[in-house]
Amino acid sequence: MKSRSIVRIGAILASVVGLIAVFFAYRASAAAVYIVRGPTTAVCSITGQSAPATFQNSIFGSELHGFLDQEGVTISFQFPDGRIFSPDDTRLLDGVVDLPPHFALPPYRTDVAGDLYFEFPVTNKWPYGCYRLTAVGQGSRQTAVGYLVVTPRIGPPPAPSPARLAVWNNGTFNAFAFHDDLVNIHGANFFPNEVVSIWITQPDGTVLDYPQQVASDIGNFQSSFIFTNAHQTGKYTFTALGTFSGYQVFAPFELRARSSTPSGWAQLRVAFPAQSSTRQNGGVAITGALFSPGEYVGLWMTLPNNAVRSLPTQIADGNGDFFVVIDLDERLPTGRYSITAKGVSSGRLQIASFEVTPGSFQPAPASNPAGPVPAVVTSNVGNQPGFSALTTTGAARASVTFVDRTRATDIVRVTGSGYAPDERVGIWMTFPDGAVLGMAEVTADSSGAFSIDVDLGVVLAAGRYRVSAQGVESNQLVIVTFDVANRSAPGAAAPPAAPIQTLGGPTNLVGAAGNPGPEQTPRDQQRCTEPEAFWSPNC
Repeated sequence: MKSRSIVRIGAILASVVGLIAVFFAYRASAAAVYIVRGPTTAVCSITGQSAPATFQNSIFGSELHGFLDQEGVTISFQFPDGRIFSPDDTRLLDGVVDLPPHFALPPYRTDVAGDLYFEFPVTNKWPYGCYRLTAVGQGSRQTAVGYLVVTPRIGPPPAPSPARLAVWNNGTFNAFAFHDDLVNIHGANFFPNEVVSIWITQPDGTVLDYPQQVASDIGNFQSSFIFTNAHQTGKYTFTALGTFSGYQVFAPFELRARSSTPSGWAQLRVAFPAQSSTRQNGGVAITGALFSPGEYVGLWMTLPNNAVRSLPTQIADGNGDFFVVIDLDERLPTGRYSITAKGVSSGRLQIASFEVTPGSFQPAPASNPAGPVPAVVTSNVGNQPGFSALTTTGAARASVTFVDRTRATDIVRVTGSGYAPDERVGIWMTFPDGAVLGMAEVTADSSGAFSIDVDLGVVLAAGRYRVSAQGVESNQLVIVTFDVANRSAPGAAAPPAAPIQTLGGPTNLVGAAGNPGPEQTPRDQQRCTEPEAFWSPNC
């Protein structure tokens, strides 16, 4: 009997030890997990299930387990419309164009147990909806996914007040407008001379800041706002809040898309990919035919939310044809896109559509921030004046800026990156008449980058020029196309820094070159005499 008890006890102990071993083995081999913490819950449209939720101007928590000891972890946030940003990207969103530099900043790091917890702010530039949060271990390559809902904050309605707010399309008194329309904002019956805060809530729930107004002696104010073609269409809400009286009032408004009707016998098609569908990290090739030979062709892209992104004006060749290759990235939403091409002189207009499917998080190195997208990287005539061209055959990039146009000869700076380490790069300039000037041969540094100032020995006359930079070993070729004005002409000197792609018109405001978003540029500061199709960043 005693020996039997001992055997039974031993068997029980063996079973317990076995269960413990199984449990720890399961924990050791389990996938990494991403647990999201929020002050409330809401239904996630991605999963169809309840998920942690938070509000704009609040925070959420991220709890990660199952990664390696002190492992670097890359975090990315996929927004409800499919755009993908790094956490630091979200701090630079402007609510309209949303093209932060997309840096690959140092990752988060787990503790000795492979765990990580951090809290992160949600600004009013985060749309309402369900977000997909992804964590990837840099060593283990484990991926953990969590879901977060940003939901409207429901509060009591404002107290009744005599204040009133009205918003209407200038000259029509309609409560709707189209892209590029001016709208009037009129407030009445606030406290005399009080400061009135105004903000604009967009259809997706994001908020646009607006300058504060000062009420008149009888408590009224008048202001205006331009809906550029960069704004999404849908129902907006204008809000006015008296900072002294506390009076808060709202005015609904609708932004509608302008319609474009194909006309004429020109042709436009998506030449690549064949299925007219590409990933966020991909691009499309567009070809146009039967435009007037040699005419300018205006080009623009319409996003899934009906916001418009201007593209460089193209020039049809002697046969009336043109092509462009357009790069995209994950900072753009998924969904249905359209490209519109219109001949400036012929008036022929055609539209081609394509689908953008989800891509992956591919941040840019801190030394080479991501440029604006969509971007024309190759075409039959190169890029619009003032834009840096991208490589036609690889990851190389280059840009050209004027250093000095006040001396006896012009000096330009050519910078490049993405070439092979320590590679020799040949640089030459092609003049408008086809003449070629050998500029320099430089050696890229260990990261494949270079920068060189070149005294051209001449003063460049007005015209369109090309600078080519080709790696001797890698054969990577970058062609930068730009226009030069006569020195006496306004804007003859190029800006000191590579200009940004501004949307809905040029940006001439102070410090705009370092701003990744658009500006509500006042009309009197645009100084543009050419049609919008020919606008360039420095006008």
